[in-house]
Amino acid sequence: MLVPERRREPVPRTIESPRERSRPAFGPGSLLAFVHIEKAAGTTLNRVLRRNFFLRHMDVRPLSRDANKLFRAEDLRIVLRVNPWIRSISGHSVTASTDLSSVVPDVRYITLLREPARRYVSHYIYSKDRTQKHRDFEEFLAKNVYSNFQVRALTGPKFAKPGRVVTEADLHAARESLLKRFWLVGIVEEFDAFMLQLKQKLEPMAFNPAYRRRNVSAQRPGVNAGEAQRIHEQYRDAIAENNALDEQLYRYARDTLLPAQKAAYGPRFVDEVAALRAARRPGEAHPVRASVDFVARKTYYDPALGLVRRLNGLPYRGTY
Repeated sequence: MLVPERRREPVPRTIESPRERSRPAFGPGSLLAFVHIEKAAGTTLNRVLRRNFFLRHMDVRPLSRDANKLFRAEDLRIVLRVNPWIRSISGHSVTASTDLSSVVPDVRYITLLREPARRYVSHYIYSKDRTQKHRDFEEFLAKNVYSNFQVRALTGPKFAKPGRVVTEADLHAARESLLKRFWLVGIVEEFDAFMLQLKQKLEPMAFNPAYRRRNVSAQRPGVNAGEAQRIHEQYRDAIAENNALDEQLYRYARDTLLPAQKAAYGPRFVDEVAALRAARRPGEAHPVRASVDFVARKTYYDPALGLVRRLNGLPYRGTY
């Protein structure tokens, strides 16, 4: 059912359902599932999760051709055979619309959104610089698969149907998903606030929210920043048109969900965010732990799951 543009969404007191509020914040059987939207600080958050959960965190991806580029319950079962101790997963193919809870009933979904125009241009620059695709921005503009990308990421496969146009019905579904299925929602522009809320939700786990920014598009700061500014100025209207539904979703998260989450945190939220920002130091894993994690991923997890993908007709590498 389409939602009229002028209809106002109700402001929830919290984004958690009564059932979620009645259970432990993050119990022994819980699984944190990070829905990683491209160019929305996901690499930074993923590094923090890996450092805190250590060998209990895994980057996951689809393991069969019929997965429609989504990480599903059957994939999670295989991952749990490879590593039965995981408590945290993340990936571009992770979405709250699949059946992961049939394997682990207590899945806690989190995600980060980003101001749509900036995310869109950053996605183009990353695509051009890292993958050597879309050398021309107008070519990127013409690809439906990149338009309203955040709505697309929350309502199903992002790349499985590249010609499909995202609709108002998809926007409504994305809003409903954020409201009813996500444990925590953040925006890149308030990343410190998100980290503080995640720390609180994971208590009594000793979660260290310190971070360094990772995978930033501006590897050539002057060049890429200048290019981004030029693109924004030259194609402002076209970018806005291609991301109109993403803009509505972003505003819904920023203006409706985030205030509810902040209120649920408690009266010291503003002061504690300021304290975290003032005290924050770049966070890195202990060198020994970082080495163990690296060796485990590169000599066991990645090869084992890559082999499963290859046997099922998928590329050994890749996030989809």
